Amino acid sequence: MSYVDALVCKGCGKSFNPREMRYSCDSCGSFLEVRYRLDKMKEQLDRDKISERRCDIMTKWQECLPIEDPALIKKVSLGETESPLIESNRFHEGLAVKKVYLKNDYLFPTLSLKDRSIPLTVLKGLEMNQGSPSIVSSGNAAASLSAYASRAGKQAVIFVGKNARGPRLEQILMTGALAVLVNGDYSTAEALFIQARAKFGWYDCNGQVNPFRLEGKRTYAHEICMQLGWEPPSLLLMPIAGGNGVIAVEKGLQELKELGWIDCLPRIYGVQAKNCAPIAQAFEQGWQEVRPVTPAATAAGSIATADPGIGGNLTLAAVRRTGGGIVSVPEEKILQTQRELARSEGIYCEPAGCISAAALSILCEQGIIKKDDTAVCVLTAHGLKQNVGNTQPTGVLLEVEPSLEALAQALEASGVL
Repeated sequence: MSYVDALVCKGCGKSFNPREMRYSCDSCGSFLEVRYRLDKMKEQLDRDKISERRCDIMTKWQECLPIEDPALIKKVSLGETESPLIESNRFHEGLAVKKVYLKNDYLFPTLSLKDRSIPLTVLKGLEMNQGSPSIVSSGNAAASLSAYASRAGKQAVIFVGKNARGPRLEQILMTGALAVLVNGDYSTAEALFIQARAKFGWYDCNGQVNPFRLEGKRTYAHEICMQLGWEPPSLLLMPIAGGNGVIAVEKGLQELKELGWIDCLPRIYGVQAKNCAPIAQAFEQGWQEVRPVTPAATAAGSIATADPGIGGNLTLAAVRRTGGGIVSVPEEKILQTQRELARSEGIYCEPAGCISAAALSILCEQGIIKKDDTAVCVLTAHGLKQNVGNTQPTGVLLEVEPSLEALAQALEASGVL
């Protein structure tokens, strides 16, 4: 049963039919948000029974999602289930914080967090008989869309900037997408995409455009709270580009509180690379609106969005409502954290994927994290998704001839033994 009530404009509050695909308000042009009949949900849903389900994410949280035709879940899903929430053993040693949990959200079919929101987006396209699923993306979202579109019997149309090379592009092509490599940066690719989507009638799967995209991502709220016994952490730290994750999870948490499933909200912190941190700049300056920045090179390229648009403003408002904020992290700290997570916890993230953990020590140094706090760091993409070329592995590589004597000599020379 669907509990969806309406699509509501975030700007003027106008309501629209949620069973008709729409990307923005026809009165003021603002972003649309899915609203639910929370009163009915509160009466009819049993939180603990839902928690006991062992199945894919869309089936588990089906009543909390805008799904009209549950039969389509099987056609779209690649078996994505809840990702691990593990308590840090050694990574947080020396930090003044009670407990740190690592939400390993790269353990999905395409190795990134995008598999939390893209499947629902593809499903809604099938429900509403939309055209080819399409997106402009730096890589992870495009790889996810290509995979789930293929699963659903569709060919995705992917627009990327000229620098989008490597494992992600290979993944996109292997799963059958039509990839358009635009001779320009991300903004140039985005401008061409907007024109092309309007001309060719493709189904837009971009966040902060497609209102259903954020609904899948907000399952972060449900999952983390469930995994902690429905007691939210003190802080929730998330990597952000345009801020979709923060906007979605704050919405989900507010809904859970209204349902009576949790008693309070964590303080939410979005985290950006210092070399491209427009939302962090606005937060630090106390601005109500985000201004574009001129980005410098960053290893966290997949979250380097110089102009997040309306999403940046919505993100600022979301973190402020929870008493949280936005943090920026220097380059060396990002790469240091990537190495430390792999060495201390066995978790290998791409630089952008571990930036939330990099912010922990910064918040401790600022006195924002207290010794009795519990923090959750969301980790968003596998290290194999991006080869930055400047990592410094902490392991030892020995090249030897195939003999025990040669091995013994190499071990002695290396000082390992």
